[in-house]
Amino acid sequence: AGYFWVLMVAIVAQLIAHGAFNFVLGYLTATVISVSGQSVPILSAIWGFMIFAEVPTILQVIGGAVIIAGVLVVIRGQEKIKRKR
Repeated sequence: AGYFWVLMVAIVAQLIAHGAFNFVLGYLTATVISVSGQSVPILSAIWGFMIFAEVPTILQVIGGAVIIAGVLVVIRGQEKIKRKR
């Protein structure tokens, strides 16, 4: 029974995630969507901190900041490209 529920959680999560990505592709570029997906581990760490009081290490915080900076650079670059058109 445990394996069944693990499988169901995985399937439902995948259906929701893929459905959300497909929906958002109608409004944003694929580049922005794929790069924004890199922020999922950071959001998970934030939830882990808030729910389970898991404190990230300094290297994890630095890595998260680098990922967020990279996502912001890509999004701003896409906005500049869109304005030039």
